Amino acid sequence: MKNAVLLFAFSLLPSLPANAGIYEDCEKAVSSGDADKAKQFAEVIARFNTVPSPADQVLGSTCFSFAMGEPYVYSTLLGAFVPGGAEAAAVLEKQQELAAQQMEDEREAEENKRLAKERERLAQQRAEAAAEAERIREERERLVWAAAYDACLELFRRDRVAALTNERCLQFFVVTGLPED
Repeated sequence: MKNAVLLFAFSLLPSLPANAGIYEDCEKAVSSGDADKAKQFAEVIARFNTVPSPADQVLGSTCFSFAMGEPYVYSTLLGAFVPGGAEAAAVLEKQQELAAQQMEDEREAEENKRLAKERERLAQQRAEAAAEAERIREERERLVWAAAYDACLELFRRDRVAALTNERCLQFFVVTGLPED
């Protein structure tokens, strides 16, 4: 039976542009009262991933309802034809729950992305602030060493013995050499 349905489905494919006419063909089967043929069409339609056209959704619902002997509706959330009546209410409730959960998940994902970007921005600001603080510290240190060296040079010009016996000045002169007179 399964192979027969598949063969039937594949026999329809070349003659139908992207299976668009299968809904109309099923509608003809319904109009002529051919439940077996309508059921074959319904089985083929059931394999489609989605039915984007609202007109095809209505035709498909009619086809399924006739073929299965009970009301069917198309669920856009499930992408399938589902039984109507009390079962449809349960399906719709589940659809609403799933849609609400999906919306909440999407909102949460967006909020997580926003928070991640904010954390990244703050980390960048901290890194920039730390780099600026380090640059200022190094500049101050350089200015202090330059001032200390200038003081040692001045001391050397005024009193060589005091400059050469001063521990800090002696360190400068060992590294840079004695200043020229």
